[in-house]
Amino acid sequence: MLDALVKRAFAPAPGEPARLGEIRSAVAQVATTGIIELAASPAATPGVRARAERRLETLLADLRRQPAPDETTAALLAGDISRFLSRHAPTSAPSAGARPAPPGDPIGCELGGR
Repeated sequence: MLDALVKRAFAPAPGEPARLGEIRSAVAQVATTGIIELAASPAATPGVRARAERRLETLLADLRRQPAPDETTAALLAGDISRFLSRHAPTSAPSAGARPAPPGDPIGCELGGR
């Protein structure tokens, strides 16, 4: 799914007019930012974060290897991805800790031998 998103955001459609390049650059920037946010999201599963981060690594290599029609946007996105990938992330997600027990006796528990 991430590959399809990147392909759609970055590759111009056959016969696409050059005047749509600025719009394509904006779409590419939104798509890249979304993948970065997904890779950093504590709400995403570790597997999803790993796949998003791997896709960012591939996209960064593509941006550096292939000449882009809009080199300014390519350089901006490569910088954003590089900064994200080089962040000093904790080795594990911080734990929220155990929640305190609610007040009162546990439901269905009879205390005192009744």
